[in-house]
Amino acid sequence: MVAALALVACAAPAAAQSGPLEGVQLHPLWNGVSPREADRELRIARSAGSDLVRVDVAWSSLELEGKRRWSPGYSRRLDLFLANARSRGLRVIAVLNETPCWASRAPRTLRRGCTGEWWNRGVTRYPPRRARDFADAAVHVARRWGDDLTALEIWNEPNAPNFLNSPDQPLDYARLVRSSYRRVKRAAPRLTVLAGGMALSDGRFLIDLYERGRIRGHYDAISYHPYTEGADPAVAEHERGVEWSFIDGTAWMHDIMLEHGDPRGELWATEAGVSTCNPTFDSGCVSEQTQAQHVASYLRVARRFPYLRSMVIYNLRDKGTGTRDREDRFGLVRRDLSPKPALRAFREEAR
Repeated sequence: MVAALALVACAAPAAAQSGPLEGVQLHPLWNGVSPREADRELRIARSAGSDLVRVDVAWSSLELEGKRRWSPGYSRRLDLFLANARSRGLRVIAVLNETPCWASRAPRTLRRGCTGEWWNRGVTRYPPRRARDFADAAVHVARRWGDDLTALEIWNEPNAPNFLNSPDQPLDYARLVRSSYRRVKRAAPRLTVLAGGMALSDGRFLIDLYERGRIRGHYDAISYHPYTEGADPAVAEHERGVEWSFIDGTAWMHDIMLEHGDPRGELWATEAGVSTCNPTFDSGCVSEQTQAQHVASYLRVARRFPYLRSMVIYNLRDKGTGTRDREDRFGLVRRDLSPKPALRAFREEAR
């Protein structure tokens, strides 16, 4: 799932397309990823049949040094990536997350006056002290890059403490959503604003967002990450419960939206996939051939749901070469960009 450090012109709204947009996750703005590497990954994504890519935009890097002190270097990297995506005909979902130290609610023992490598001390995982500061950054993104984005996703996996460290995640996350939505829409009316970004089909968290966080009317669609912990996405029932099922979990999320006054119940799956790490060390890992089968299943099953507008496979490229860490091996291609069977499966299944 997306770990953060640290977008092609939307010629027509996604709703005008038949079936969900199909794409992959990239990390072009991470440290150590050169513009040339990022463009090679775009080329692979496009040649595999991707409609779109999802990228993480780190607020902590964009506004690193203080309020409204936008990083010119980080901004130029995003400018170049979006230009390259646009030239290849790819749409882009940008997920904005990670709190810069100056805005973070992290305790003083971690912030330490924002000296040293505070980004390695968990500071970015805390919500901001003022939700308006996040909203200001979201508006900046919408104004500067909105024409090159299909969707702006508010945060990543706020129901997971390694992405939002809060004693009350639903309330803290809902504040970000409510403070951002209308201002972003004023800045970029055609930009789809995604709320949720939840790990799994977490219907309980979604209910909390509605009933305690009052997010109704403050988003265009709900995003979620229907991972299945190594199980076949085409099988409805999951031994660990509905939140781990792609089929039953998606229907559950949609029903919750309808029950809470959203007549469309539009969902975007902005991450899903399976790692080829060693099953000896992690029961959620699978073989490369099984990964290929699951990737094809995700794309096929997604088309069953008329209200599902995207299916993003995580990840295009392995993060590392180790076999014990699940995060290293989600890629459709290996770290050296050599293809796994999953890349061919994506290409054959994508429209």
